[in-house]
Amino acid sequence: MILPTGNRGSWCAIVDGARIPCVHEYWKNGMRYEDPGCMPGVGKWPNFIKAIQENQVVLLTRSKVSDAPQRKSGKSMARSAYLSVWEVRNVEADERSLRFEFSNLLHSFE
Repeated sequence: MILPTGNRGSWCAIVDGARIPCVHEYWKNGMRYEDPGCMPGVGKWPNFIKAIQENQVVLLTRSKVSDAPQRKSGKSMARSAYLSVWEVRNVEADERSLRFEFSNLLHSFE
């Protein structure tokens, strides 16, 4: 598997020709993921959620985290490293958060 390539501001990266949604290690707890910044009907969120639900694959990233009280999650993220590609399941998204379970590690870049 080749190293991912992404662009600043994009919520996805290209891995082996596939566009994969990037999720932040910061919101991972064991094999569960919960991002409280989820806003299903706003901006990039609808397409991001749809991509995760349809493909059931994510790219876990390490990010520089900053306090951002103006954001719903209270945090601002700047991607700093690509960690691994995962299959996920039980994807749910609502006004509370984006949630899913990591089910199978497909590739690690570390």
